[in-house]
Amino acid sequence: FDAANSAGGPKAWSLRVRNDYGKDAASTYSNVHTKKVLVATGSKPFKPKGIPFNDPRVFDSDSINGLSFLPKSLAITGSGIIAIEYAKIFSKLGTDVTLIIRDRVPRNALMKIGLDGDIAATLITDLVRSGIVIERGAQASCFDTYGDGTCDTGLGPPRLLSEVKRKPLKITLEAVKGNKASPNIEGKILQVDAYLAAVGRVSNTEGLGLDKAGVELDEYGCAVVNGPTMETSASGVYAAGDVVGRPYLASTGVAQGAAAVAHMFRGDVARRATQQAIAMRGPEAVQAAAGPGDRTKADGSQDSLLKWFRQVSSTPTEGGSKSKGEKEKRMFESNDPFAFPVGIWS
Repeated sequence: FDAANSAGGPKAWSLRVRNDYGKDAASTYSNVHTKKVLVATGSKPFKPKGIPFNDPRVFDSDSINGLSFLPKSLAITGSGIIAIEYAKIFSKLGTDVTLIIRDRVPRNALMKIGLDGDIAATLITDLVRSGIVIERGAQASCFDTYGDGTCDTGLGPPRLLSEVKRKPLKITLEAVKGNKASPNIEGKILQVDAYLAAVGRVSNTEGLGLDKAGVELDEYGCAVVNGPTMETSASGVYAAGDVVGRPYLASTGVAQGAAAVAHMFRGDVARRATQQAIAMRGPEAVQAAAGPGDRTKADGSQDSLLKWFRQVSSTPTEGGSKSKGEKEKRMFESNDPFAFPVGIWS
């Protein structure tokens, strides 16, 4: 990502694109020049140090999708949506599931990520009724992958499932400092067939050269955007989806992407929408919907209807009125990454 010269008009951007045509082929590069950029590179699982991800029985929230066997028992660290989803999935498949949660009160952990308190409490109750064991105020302190009592930190080369011969994975638990843990949690050993670390995700912004473009990142490496437009601190550069941080949901990413594209091409979007309305309902019907105060041309021309559409459209435009700005603020909630911009769908 490199900023190009801005002579002769708005700033343009130069992107260096790597073209991979196969594992055996050498990478080739090409440059793409554009005035608008949408950064939607997603995220990857956060991998805490000290967890032996090189062991074939240890997974993150992405690699678990490549699981080649159905474990009889599974331990999951995490208290978010992904951790609970996998806990329910494996429980339904007949696996004995243990959920390891750092917070003493699981409901509080869910409320921290934006879930309603009553819904969170109901969800935890459902987990318990499903037979899922919840270890509260606890964390994994040691992974015995070799069965010799030593702690594996995952620094060695990747191992094959055939090497471990499906031996149980021994996980030692410890109480989280400052949290009242479940009874007898200190030193408790879990013997499971597999372990899943679902402890959050990290935005894929590293190595993109966003600093060269002047894109502001927060302390977690997420792109900082203007809520209504999804534009970053660099003019013409937008971001949507997991790169802007929580809640890391596909539905939210789709809504953010639609908002970004609508603002990028707001004139074209309004013009096409007006043309579609005329084609579907006729100019008289669309003009009648505009009201007598907006009938600048008696023939219902596209120019007058376009003006009306821009006035009533929820598509963000520059120089909007105060009431419109307030409407957009309500629609997109705020720049709070915990906010769910569900209003954009309407």
